[in-house]
This record gives sequence, structure tokens and C-alpha cells, in this order.
Amino acid sequence: NMDHGLTQYEARERLLWFLFLLVCLLMAFPAVWIHLAGVPRTPVVATTSEALKSYAFWSQRHWVHIGPLGKVLAYFAWVAILFLLARSLWLIAQFIGKSALLHELREVMSTLKNRQSAKPWDSMTDVQKKPYAGYALIVNRLNHPLRFLLHSFRRAQYTLTSAPGMPFTDGLLERQQRLSDMDRQMFKSSWTAFRWVLRLLPLLAALQSFWLVYSETQLFLGKQSELEQFANAFWPAMLPVVQLTALAVLLGLASAFMNRVENLYLANLDASLFDQMLSELPIRSSDTLLILESLQKHFRELQGTLKRLELELKIKK
Repeated sequence: NMDHGLTQYEARERLLWFLFLLVCLLMAFPAVWIHLAGVPRTPVVATTSEALKSYAFWSQRHWVHIGPLGKVLAYFAWVAILFLLARSLWLIAQFIGKSALLHELREVMSTLKNRQSAKPWDSMTDVQKKPYAGYALIVNRLNHPLRFLLHSFRRAQYTLTSAPGMPFTDGLLERQQRLSDMDRQMFKSSWTAFRWVLRLLPLLAALQSFWLVYSETQLFLGKQSELEQFANAFWPAMLPVVQLTALAVLLGLASAFMNRVENLYLANLDASLFDQMLSELPIRSSDTLLILESLQKHFRELQGTLKRLELELKIKK
């Protein structure tokens, strides 16, 4: 049952990450159309030695309208930008969700701490039923309406609901550890598509630069000397490589920072789930019931012995 629940959790989380990527891919289309509409189709700054030192020259983006790769590069650049922006907003939402989860758990655990503790003369059924009401309350409170977006609630829900009835804490700790390992692996793999886009951008930009040099030299063929022709074509052709390489480096640094923030979020979530929930559950392990059963047996034997002594004393009197 636990393996089935963990497999289901992994499948759902991977599906959500795929949908996240798909949304970024779809959102990039209107972003590119809006972006291209505001980009001039011809160079705004002439290629001179002074212009090469200015930001205005290197910020020109007319090359996106040239050749088959211009619009493709603009699309992939927007996919990477939107992925990072959406991931940032998502991560902020996860920290808020974790705080909301801790608030819910503190309220429920305060109720659990006030429950009546098990007594030696309680039956084994009573021992199991007493904490079950509080445990069921935890599971019910985890059905948050926004759990589709809040990873912490899904994680806590699968930690507790992968097994029927009132589980033992040792089983929960094992499940918690396996879910933690799965989350770290899935969070890391969810960046794979983004990293591939960052690798593709400089390579495709180099091809675009080659296309720009080729198209410009064909245009000026026979009108200028080869040196002048190359000078007029080379520096504008470097715009895609310079711009997209700089963009890839900046996005790569931002993603590295976010990756570490996500690791911090997962570490805090693991600690919070243990401190607020797993360490407070009433039944620590499956051995606890055996100990209680043994104590219950000895208590009944002691009661029987006391009754026999009372009868013997009455008979002697």
C-alpha cells in the first residue's frame, strides 16, 4: 500500500511539473508576438567605432526579424524568462503555503495534546481509537482547497493518508523520508528543460550570427572592398551571440539561486513536518501496542490476585 501511494504521489507531481512547463511554452507565444511588434525591423544605430562603445548599439534587436532562426530565438528566450518568473511566483506561494500548513498543524496538535491518555485497563481497541479521532482531524484539515497549487499540503496529505487507519510513527517516518528524497529528485529534474533551453540559446545564436554575416556579405557583394564589407557585417551579426549569451548567463545565475532557495524550502518543510506532526503522534511504534498489551495482562493478573486475597481474608474472618 505504501509503495502504491508513493508511486501515485510521484506520478501526480511529475504531471504537475509537466503542466507547469506546458503553460510556460504556451504563454511564450503571446509574449513573443507582443515583443516583436515593438522591435524595429532595421538597425537604429549605424556601425561606427563610437557606436560600438554604446549600449544603444548592443541593445538593438532587429535581428529577430531576419532569417528562419530570429523568431525561434525570441521564442526560446521568452520561454526561459517566463519559466523563471513563474517559478519565482510559485516558490513564493510555497513558502506562504508552508506557513499556512504549520498554522493548521499547530491548531490540531494543541487539540491532540489535550486528549485523554491511554490507561492500562483500556482495551486494545480503545487504545487505538483514542488518538484516531485527532489523527482523522489532521487528515481532514489537510484537504485544503488550494492543495493543487500548494506542495506542502500535498506532501503532508500523502505522508498521512498512504495507509488506512491509524498508522504507526515508525512507518510514517519511513514514508516521510522516501517522500523527501522523491521531492528533491523531482525538483531537480524539473529544471532539466530550462537548462536545455539555456544551452540551446548560445548555439542557435551563433547560427543566427552566421546567417546575418552571410546575408550582409551577399547584399554588399561587389559594392565595397572585402574588408569594409566584413566590418559592416560582423559587428551587427554579433548582436544575437552577445545578447543571448548574456541572457543565458544571467538566467543561469538566477536559476542557481532559486535552486538553493528551493532546497531551503524542502529542508524547512521536512523539519516542520517532523516537529509539528510526526514527533507528536500518540503511538510511537508498533512495539508500543505490544508493551501496552503486556502491561494490561499483568494488571489483570494483579487484579485477580487481589480479589483472591480479599476472599481468603473474608473466609478466615
